[in-house]
Parts: sequence; C-alpha cells; structure tokens
Amino acid sequence: MAERKTKRQKSIAVVDDHPLIAKALGELLSLRSYRTLKFHNFTSFREWLEEGLPLDLCIVDYSLPDVEGEQILPSLKDCRADLPVAIWSGREDDNLPGDVIAQGAIGFVSKAVSITAIPPAIDLMLAGETFVSSRCRSGVIPGRPIAPAAARTGPSEKNGLHLTPREKDVMELLLKGLSNKEIATRLSLNPVTVKLHNRSIFRKLKVRNRTEATVRYLQITGDLALSETG
Repeated sequence: MAERKTKRQKSIAVVDDHPLIAKALGELLSLRSYRTLKFHNFTSFREWLEEGLPLDLCIVDYSLPDVEGEQILPSLKDCRADLPVAIWSGREDDNLPGDVIAQGAIGFVSKAVSITAIPPAIDLMLAGETFVSSRCRSGVIPGRPIAPAAARTGPSEKNGLHLTPREKDVMELLLKGLSNKEIATRLSLNPVTVKLHNRSIFRKLKVRNRTEATVRYLQITGDLALSETG
C-alpha cells in the first residue's frame, strides 16, 4: 500500500521592524494554517534566504532601516529569482504600487487597510494573482478579477446582502480561515449544512470560492475597497 504524501505547509516570511505588527500578522496567517517566519530587519532575512530553505511568499516593509526601499526587490530577486515578493508600506505615494510591480513584486499592500484584510490578499498572491492595494482601492491583476463594486460600500449596502444570522456566523468564521469541519464544530452544525450556507453566501456575494468571499465581505464592510486595476 502506497504511503500517503503529506501536503507541505506553506511558509510565509514577514519582514517588518515593528515586532508587534509582525506578530499580529503572523497570528492571523496561522489561522489559515500558514507557517510564518518573522524577521525584524532586511539583513537577517537576506542571510536566511541565502540558505535556500523553502519559502512560498515574503511580505516586506518598504521602509526598513537597513535597506533602501528601491533596493529590496533587486536584492531579493538576485538571491532567489523565483521568490514571490509582496511589498507593504504606509507611505502615501500613488506611484509606489506601480513602481514595485514594475520591479517584479507579486503584490503591494497598503498599511492603511485593515490588517484583517491582508490574509485574503495573501491567499490570492499564493494562488499566483498580482494584488495591488492603496489607501483608496485594491484589486487583482491580471488574472481572474473579482467583480468590481460600483463604489465603496457602507453599512446600508451591507444590510442589502440579506445574510441570515447563521450565514453571518459562518462568514465570520470563514474570515478566520476555519475549515468547514471546524465551522461545523464551532457552531454545532452538520458539515453538510455548513456547505449549504457557504453556497448561499457565495451566491449573495457573487463570488466563486471562500477566498473571493472573504475579500468581498471585507470590501463591503469597509475594511477593503475593491476596484478594477490594470
């Protein structure tokens, strides 16, 4: 009988000189069963990267004290050309997202968005989508974009979704990255019932899967604004 292969846990490096920010993001990603490696400066991350250990994605602060922002991508790509690199920044520079994408980044995440909106964005980047966010808008390019909202939505439009109380319970647990089985246990439901709730939520949000659902729900509740880019 052939041995069943164990699926490797995806590894994500978070490089930020603010330990509390790195810790908070790491905890959110752990809810999605990602292995998170935290580095508080660019030098230590670059040295670790040279060891050639498995890494699926890194998200790097653009304003680290030991490297110029414009040197981050060239340095990392020189070390490991195929490594997906996402940049995040609190700088108010409308040109910065386009600049880092032109340098080869898989994505740009503004620190102005809620930190809870970052894990869904990372899901998309791990799936090969190029994700760009700023203080005013976010989106995926150039893969299969999530249908754009006409404008930033507010509480009244959220109510327009008409999610049932139980669907809202399920949605909140989807945001935390729980599996259908875990949601069923948490809410004392049958897993089949959870799947039915998921289908209803996806239909109401006009999305195809839980990753798109989490991004769209965060958009509607005001944590993340989506619009077409490209």
